[in-house]
Amino acid sequence: RLKENMVNFDGTPLFPKRTTITLGFDLSPAEMDLYEAVTDYVRHYFNRAKQNNKPNVTFAMMILQRRLSSSVEAIYLSLVRRKERLLKVLETGQKVQQMMLDYEDYEDSSLDEQEMLEAYAEGEYEELDFDELQVEIEMLDPLIRKANVIRQNQNERKFLELEKTLFGANGLLAQGEKILIFTESKDTLNYLEEKLKAYVPEIAKIVGDFSIDKRQEEVEKLNYWCQSLPEQCRSARHLY
Repeated sequence: RLKENMVNFDGTPLFPKRTTITLGFDLSPAEMDLYEAVTDYVRHYFNRAKQNNKPNVTFAMMILQRRLSSSVEAIYLSLVRRKERLLKVLETGQKVQQMMLDYEDYEDSSLDEQEMLEAYAEGEYEELDFDELQVEIEMLDPLIRKANVIRQNQNERKFLELEKTLFGANGLLAQGEKILIFTESKDTLNYLEEKLKAYVPEIAKIVGDFSIDKRQEEVEKLNYWCQSLPEQCRSARHLY
C-alpha cells in the first residue's frame, strides 16, 4: 500500500504529508562546458560498448553520468580513479578478473553492494588494446582538469544553491528545521560534510559500508539532536 493510504486505528494518517519542492538553478559556463564534455565522452564509449556487446563498459559509463549529475567532486574523483586504473593496466599489461555487471541487478542491490559495483565499474574498458587505452587516458586528462578548476575555485552552483537554501536569511535552519540530506554518491556525501562543517558544529553521517554499530551511533546522535524539535525531524529534505 502507498504510504499516503496508511492510517492509524483512529483514521489519522500514519505518516506526515510529504511535500516535494524542486529547486532549479543554472550551471555556470565552466560547469556547462564540463557537463557537455563528460557527456560526449560517456556517449562515445557507451555507444561503442553497446555496439560491441560490452555490458560492463556500458554500465561504467552510466555510473559516470550519474556521478556527473551528483556533484563536481564526485565526477572529478571518478574520472581520476578511472584514469589511475587504466594507467595501471598499461603499466602491468594485466586486467583483473572480470565480474559481470548488470544495471538492473545494480538497482536491486543494497547500498553496500552498489558501492562495490560502482568501484569495480570505474575501471572497466572494452579490451586489452594499449593504443586505445592511451587514447582514452588522453581524453580523460582535459576532463579532469576542467572538473578540478571548478572544485578548486569552490564555486559549484549546485552547492551555492544548497548553501542559500540552508543558511540564507530565510533558509531552512533559520526556520528551525532539522535537515536530512540524501546523496547517490559517497564522494558527494564526504564533500558536503566538509563544506557544511564550516556552518554547523556537528554532522551525523551514514554510509553504506558503515558497520551496524557505527550506523546506530550516528542514528543516536541524530535522535539526540531531534529531541528538541521532533516535528521538524520527521520531515526529510532531499537536497542532493
